[in-house]
Amino acid sequence: MKKCFYIIFLFLPSILFSALINNPDSVKNVIQSLDSNEKALSYIELAKYYTYAELDSVNLEYITKAYQTATDKETKGLALFWEAFIHLYYKNDEKHLAYLDKAIAEFESVNDSLLAESYYWKTRTYERKGLYPEALATGLQCLGIAQKLPAKDKQILYIQEVGYIYDRMGEFDKAIEWYEKGLIIALETGKKEHIGKSYGLLGIAYDAQENYKQALENNLNAVKYFLEAQDTSNLIVWYSNIGNTYTKMGDLKNAEQYLLKSINTSKKYKSRIAGINLGKVYIEQGKYAEAEEILQSSLKTVIENNDKQFESEAYYRLHELRKKQGRYNEALEYYVKYKDLQDEILNTEKFEQLNNMTVRYETQEKEKALAQEKLKVAERELKIENKNNQLLIISIVFITLALLGFIFINQQRFKNKQLEREKELNTALAKIETNNKLQNQRLEISRDLHDSIGSQLTFIISSIENLKMFLTNSDNFVGDKLSSLSEFTKDTIQELRDTIWAMNKNEISIEDLNTRISNFINQAKVSLQNINFSFNSSVPENTNFESKKGMHIYRIIQESVNNAIKHSDASEIKVSITQNDKENMIQIEDNGKGFNIDENLNKGNGLNSLRKRAEEIQGKLYIESAKNKTTITLITKTL
Repeated sequence: MKKCFYIIFLFLPSILFSALINNPDSVKNVIQSLDSNEKALSYIELAKYYTYAELDSVNLEYITKAYQTATDKETKGLALFWEAFIHLYYKNDEKHLAYLDKAIAEFESVNDSLLAESYYWKTRTYERKGLYPEALATGLQCLGIAQKLPAKDKQILYIQEVGYIYDRMGEFDKAIEWYEKGLIIALETGKKEHIGKSYGLLGIAYDAQENYKQALENNLNAVKYFLEAQDTSNLIVWYSNIGNTYTKMGDLKNAEQYLLKSINTSKKYKSRIAGINLGKVYIEQGKYAEAEEILQSSLKTVIENNDKQFESEAYYRLHELRKKQGRYNEALEYYVKYKDLQDEILNTEKFEQLNNMTVRYETQEKEKALAQEKLKVAERELKIENKNNQLLIISIVFITLALLGFIFINQQRFKNKQLEREKELNTALAKIETNNKLQNQRLEISRDLHDSIGSQLTFIISSIENLKMFLTNSDNFVGDKLSSLSEFTKDTIQELRDTIWAMNKNEISIEDLNTRISNFINQAKVSLQNINFSFNSSVPENTNFESKKGMHIYRIIQESVNNAIKHSDASEIKVSITQNDKENMIQIEDNGKGFNIDENLNKGNGLNSLRKRAEEIQGKLYIESAKNKTTITLITKTL
């Protein structure tokens, strides 16, 4: 029931906050009567309201209150999720991604639906920024989570996103393969908007492969379903796509008709690419003034929306326009801008490509100059001797052949570089897929441990508690043994949970480790009020540990604190983590009675276990003990 509430909350404003527009102050008064989690959810709605009202400081204040008021991981994650969207609203991609990562950490093992949605928006941001390998890796993570969920709608969306990333990377066969998977599921659901989108994406991929017949067939199918679904925003996009396909086929009349449909369908929704495609049509029709106006307007819009892919296409169309107008220097400038953006998107070697472009344009200028020189030579032919004319013509031919050879060699080098980069990209993708498979195996193992062994241990605890109910006062010995067995089993469950926590991560951040230690210390405070506990960590936030190392550090702290509680008679226990020169120092201090280190090592009361754990992570362990002060120090390197 709780999950359903959060899913509804994620996409629909609550009835309570429909009153915000008229009287936000009255809503704030209502909030004070709610419990903590309800307050947190209400603060999130206030933050969203003030974001739309463009009150920046107020919206962040309320989203911070939401996070501080929330009492469970799911609600905290929801606050972080919406803080990520506030930063997206203000076009701060760096903070948007950072808060999505924080939300993901809260949603893990708590709410798979919200976890998948967080990965999806992270994928969308990477894709929009042109970071396609990162987008693909994140999209596959998102899909892996979503496939475990019963709802099909989101699966279709995530599958389409993976296909679109392949499309943007130029892997059109793989894109079509993914789009067809999405279409099969969409047809099963019968939802027209999903079917239309699946057909439309197939149309885009076929268009890129220059299979215009298949492209038109799929795009027209998409428009049919969007019309039935009254999906105006997608109609605008696919009218534009159809117009673009007609342009490539040379049918400029139909191309102009569909592109104008895209632009004029709605005043609310605007296609950023339709104007660019219409500019291409106007160029081909010789309407240079109209092309200039629509392309400059479209360029301004895509720059404002930080859409680098469409921005590069606008530069390319302006480059084509300038060539038609004979303004070659400006054409070169636009072409350089186009190639710079393409290089940024595909992460290629910008300098060499810029050099090749410059050579190409310089060659065109030289060929133009040579043509003019030929005319002058023709005019002088009547005045000079035949021998000099022949020598001049031979020189011109030689220079032209040399230039053509130079261009050919550079083009071959460029093609070889492209092939090498494609090979590197395929290798990187293969590694990503392998890592994803390994991560999925680890998740399956940890889930099996939790579901099988965890549930069995819990059953044992329940059985022990039931047995104790049947004991009489004379069975104190048996009762004590059963209590001891129950406590041991509870400790085993906790250790199993800690192991699963470590298995689910390739790396453990200092933030995760601090949270784990704080929870352990807080539990000790509650149960042992006669001991003053403190925990301090001053390690930078970007510090990470291998999962094995992070787990051993946590165990060393846990065992050291437990030893102090059981044996030292201390009234104060301190835990601290500091960093210096890429080394971490973990210290556990108590003001207890102390002990003989050598003697206790021989007794095997846990100190040997601490040293073995330190050795396994190549750390150094130091133990100092005297009356009123015992210090255990672990020195270990960061990742």
